Amino acid sequence: MVESGLGGADCLMCHTRQADWKDVKKINEENAFQITRTAEKTVQLYKEMIEEKGQIVRKKNDYEVCAGLTTEPLSTSDHHYITLTHQYINGTTWFLNIFHRITANLLVWAIRGEDSQAKLKAAKYSVLKHIEENTGLKPDQRDSASGNTDTSTTGSQGRRFFMFEYREKVLGCLPKKYKDVVNWLMKT
Repeated sequence: MVESGLGGADCLMCHTRQADWKDVKKINEENAFQITRTAEKTVQLYKEMIEEKGQIVRKKNDYEVCAGLTTEPLSTSDHHYITLTHQYINGTTWFLNIFHRITANLLVWAIRGEDSQAKLKAAKYSVLKHIEENTGLKPDQRDSASGNTDTSTTGSQGRRFFMFEYREKVLGCLPKKYKDVVNWLMKT
């Protein structure tokens, strides 16, 4: 964090706040957690803040203005890294999207048309039901059983989704001709 100057930021890669990470509506937004922070934008913000007041003036609840910037950035390079937990969550979501499309026999990313949307919805239900029945995992669902309102695709769910012990059961929802290639993708 020191090199970025973002000592007050909750995330070094986007502008979301910790409260957003637990907000179901925010989590379900397609582009809510895009990596939008760059060193270039941070340096520009710093220059603007210095130009106005000569220094960064910190105030309570000033995140909308300062975006977590607390000191001069020491680096002009992006230092993005994705935490292991985010990798598992994002990886699970990505693979589930692939599973849904394969199961629906819609081998494109952008799904258009009512018929295709209906096929995708049915495939999603089928895939998630299969995974839950065969592994006990409940990814990409509302997690009311644990008493919170987050999506159930947590780091823990994601880790188990990729575990060798679960993989064959997870892959059981796919047509046979795709299992080997998806298994290979999940291992790499």
